[in-house]
Amino acid sequence: MTAIAPGRARRSRVRAEYSAAAGGAILVARFAAGAVLNYAFGLGLAWLLVPSGFGVVSAVQNLLLLAAGVLNAGLPWALALRVAKANGDHEAVKPEFRTALVANLGFGLVLGAAFMATQLAGSRLVPTGSAVTDLAVAAEMVMLAVNSILAGVAQGSGRFAGLGAMQGGEILLKCAAAAMLVAGLHTGPAGVALSFLLGTAGSVLIGLRTCRGLMPGWGPLASFSFLADSGPIWLASASMTFLITADLLGLEVAGRAAGVTVAVLAAYQACGLLARASFYVSDALADAVFPFIARSASPRDKHRWFMAAARWVPPLIIPIQAALFAAPGPVLRVFLPEQYSYPAAHALLRALAAGTLAALMTDMLVKSLFAAGRERQAGRRMPITVVTEVTGLIVLVPRYGAVGAACSSLLASGVGLVLLTPLYLRTVQARLPSAARLAGYAIGFAPTAAIFAVAGRAPVMLAWALIVAGALAFVVPARRLRLITDTDLRFLKGLGSRRRRPAWHPDVWLAVFCVCVAAVALLYNISTSPDTLYDEAAYTWAAQQVAQEWHLTLNTQPLFVHPPLMFLVQAAWLRVTGYASAPVASAIRIARLLAASAGVADVLLIAGLAYRLAGHADPGGAGCSRP
Repeated sequence: MTAIAPGRARRSRVRAEYSAAAGGAILVARFAAGAVLNYAFGLGLAWLLVPSGFGVVSAVQNLLLLAAGVLNAGLPWALALRVAKANGDHEAVKPEFRTALVANLGFGLVLGAAFMATQLAGSRLVPTGSAVTDLAVAAEMVMLAVNSILAGVAQGSGRFAGLGAMQGGEILLKCAAAAMLVAGLHTGPAGVALSFLLGTAGSVLIGLRTCRGLMPGWGPLASFSFLADSGPIWLASASMTFLITADLLGLEVAGRAAGVTVAVLAAYQACGLLARASFYVSDALADAVFPFIARSASPRDKHRWFMAAARWVPPLIIPIQAALFAAPGPVLRVFLPEQYSYPAAHALLRALAAGTLAALMTDMLVKSLFAAGRERQAGRRMPITVVTEVTGLIVLVPRYGAVGAACSSLLASGVGLVLLTPLYLRTVQARLPSAARLAGYAIGFAPTAAIFAVAGRAPVMLAWALIVAGALAFVVPARRLRLITDTDLRFLKGLGSRRRRPAWHPDVWLAVFCVCVAAVALLYNISTSPDTLYDEAAYTWAAQQVAQEWHLTLNTQPLFVHPPLMFLVQAAWLRVTGYASAPVASAIRIARLLAASAGVADVLLIAGLAYRLAGHADPGGAGCSRP
């Protein structure tokens, strides 16, 4: 983080611009925290939902990933590139900002409308009959369109703290909403779809704050050449997204004739959660160095920035993927329910782990070529990977099912790596590592690979001890090969001796403490308490009348004992949770949850208001009249 000089106005941490090292640390730290929540979220759903419900969630998630990739493919990257090259002249890029925002929002609306039309026509991309789920998915596509543009501006301007806050806030809100809707209210896949929408809405709000000072307002649009320049970027980036999302959707479509069930889709998604974690680590690293590659003048500097991200693949990512490949059984038995641990799932995890390694290197090359000005060449090559994967899905899925879909993704990612590596080497005037260095890496990694192979045949506890031992055994060879540098060691030593500043202001901790106390007081035993007041029954009944018939009445008489908006909100809540026509005794428990949550939010708002007023108070009493 950059130090703030005394006496100067402090910049917002959300909007401050950082170096590549700090940006990389922020984005990777965000991933580390987000990965725990994301994988707890995914694995928690695997435990909470039956396989058929988890299969529906898998289809929703992959459809939204594909939509997000398409919406993030062209204009956001083209805008990030323009912002990065502007070197702080934000006024110069506001026409491009307006154009990207309007065009991407229109694209999101088209995607949402097309999805709803497809669902209503009967050719369901998401195998569910829930209107709430369909509407939430369509609205999420529109929200993703705006969110991707704001993220592109934050990345191009180097506002990594804001970008990390957007991504982290989206995960936190999604997990919190899912915990309430799925675990608490048992809303199933519809609740998961709503949690995705709420998380992205929160990310948009954080993005608006992050881009404060950069928002374009009303004004002229950019020339058509800006949209034309984003075309090759869209082709390449959308193709990359297709590689990591289309396998599950292709498995659903191409596997119908082969008898692929929703439970098989659930197993594929569960294995993908584990195998593709490393992809998002490399994705964060590539995002951090992107603006610096774009600003570098010489090919040598561009390659140096690329290697700042790619250097973590040999010592960190390859061992992780090797452990998944060599010991899939222990990993599945620890992280997933028993029904996902069987021999076919082991083969599936192996194929996905290998495919992820090729996919993440392809992704890093694609982004680096964008930043280096080779987007047109990348755009011509990457569609070949799409053709490869579609062909693989058509040929392999009917014969081999889920494993065939994973192999199709592996084959397409490998083709992308072969096509892009020579282009990148010519662009930055670099060479591949020498044969001697590659041989040295293979020899140094061989003991670790052997230990991982033994772990794959051992009981769970012994297997995990062997996996840890194998990872530690690679530290010495990695140090000798200079994969772990002196700078890395100094950084690790400094973590222990560095004086840590509080991450949050003490007043924030006080507000969090007050909210936690209020949450315990208001939410404890809320669903099982037998104490029911007349007001609870009357207001819940009135809300049900609004939800069912749009009549705000009690015993056929208008009811205005509280503002009508209260009953409208409560009616919407009962409608969403499925208690609009339930017995009053059951609906009261759900209505209590809304009222108690509003009470907790009131405590937070009052604490924020008190802090704001106290911050503007005059300690000396100046301006106050005295007797």
